[in-house]
Amino acid sequence: MKGFLFNRRSSFLSVCILTLFTLASYQEASSVDRSTVVQTLNGRVIIKLEPHGSVRARVFQGKNLQYEFILDRETQQELLTRNIDRANVYLVGEYEEELVIDDLKTQKRYLLSIFDRKSRLRNIPPARSQTITIKGYSTSLIH
Repeated sequence: MKGFLFNRRSSFLSVCILTLFTLASYQEASSVDRSTVVQTLNGRVIIKLEPHGSVRARVFQGKNLQYEFILDRETQQELLTRNIDRANVYLVGEYEEELVIDDLKTQKRYLLSIFDRKSRLRNIPPARSQTITIKGYSTSLIH
């Protein structure tokens, strides 16, 4: 009887340890890197510079507004308004803090970001021309 209880305790302990390792590896695999693409769609984008300096990108799929990405800025940039009829749009990051717009007509890439670097993106084809980076200090996403 004593050997049976010892065997039961050791098997329970080994199951607990195995479960703990499985959960730890799942948490590591599920964490999203900043350069990981969260959402991708094909559609139309309207980029507009607001009078106070922030940039507003409205993303449409067909005639339906999918979301609006707002990049708050302190200074204005030369980008005033862009209507992009054919675009691939990528939301990037764990908190959807970057928006990448590939204009399929002009082959330009627009990067709206709060980070002071060129984005290293996974699962996105490389830009065919120079990337136009628009920097800000915070982002908002309205669904």
